[in-house]
Amino acid sequence: MSRRNRVLAVVFAVLIGLILLVEKPWEGDAHAQTAASARPLLPALQREVEIARLRIQPTQGGAAIHIEKVLDRGRPRWVVREAFDHPADVAKIGRLIESLRALETRDLESVNADSHAEYKLRDGEAIGVQVWSDQGDQLADLRIGGLRSQDVMSGSTPIVQFFVRTGEGPEVYRSNVVYLPPEVPARWCESRFLPLVSEDQVRFLQRTDHVGRESWRIVLDPDVPKVDVQDSGTEQELSGRWRMVMPESFVVPDFAGESWVFTMLGLEAAEVIGLATNAEGEALFGDLTDTFELGLEEGGFRIDLGDVLPDNRRAARVHGLPHLYALEDFDAQQLGQPVAEMLPKE
Repeated sequence: MSRRNRVLAVVFAVLIGLILLVEKPWEGDAHAQTAASARPLLPALQREVEIARLRIQPTQGGAAIHIEKVLDRGRPRWVVREAFDHPADVAKIGRLIESLRALETRDLESVNADSHAEYKLRDGEAIGVQVWSDQGDQLADLRIGGLRSQDVMSGSTPIVQFFVRTGEGPEVYRSNVVYLPPEVPARWCESRFLPLVSEDQVRFLQRTDHVGRESWRIVLDPDVPKVDVQDSGTEQELSGRWRMVMPESFVVPDFAGESWVFTMLGLEAAEVIGLATNAEGEALFGDLTDTFELGLEEGGFRIDLGDVLPDNRRAARVHGLPHLYALEDFDAQQLGQPVAEMLPKE
């Protein structure tokens, strides 16, 4: 081999070595290398520990929301501190925790702390999420920033990704698994009154009008099959399933009874506004106007309506519960059916 060929061979070997050093083909392609290097963004949440406290810091300097596990007669339950210790929605808590556990260091967007403004990840403009164990150890400190912008006119399938970072490091990641937590206390509350009650448990409905003459009671015959009403505006189904027993006695159109049951079973509070058991709550509730009762196969449910609130909602209290609620005006009107609307149409 000539001297020139020997030099070329050495140069070629050096180039091959440099390529192998940079590309590292034994580690797989770029996608495989990224997947191999991905690790949990919040490793402390991967441990088998009891979670006891969450803190949500809303954007724009809103007041922090504290959700904590407390002991009630020796049994643990979750409450929202800023909503007068109202029971929390445990499904939302679980969804948030699972999304935090799923976060990985996979889609790195930036390593520059100066970029936090661009991604809306600075303290005060991002949503802050902190989690503690029952031993007081902090398990997570996360910031959730802006939504990744996309060209919606490109025709490609949109991907919902938020920018996130931990409270310690400058790195910014993209995530399509993080749960965007509510930023107001009311949305962390278990706001539905009858989430576990089914329609086949209902036995009677009653309205007691404390200021007028619209009190009524209708009872259900569970042995009569339910009729599917195709057009309630033109056809009044009178199967005999529902019958008014007070103040008069007559068969009630199925639609009137079924719509009232639908409203009641889906009834939820718009907001928790206080405690019904103290002087402040009594003053806020004001004068009792109506009591609505749902009679069940076992037990029942009663809710009182009081004054109209400044936002046109209605003050409400539930028998057996300590809190005072605000109901949307639409729900209050749906419950307050007058007797005339339940009369069969000719």
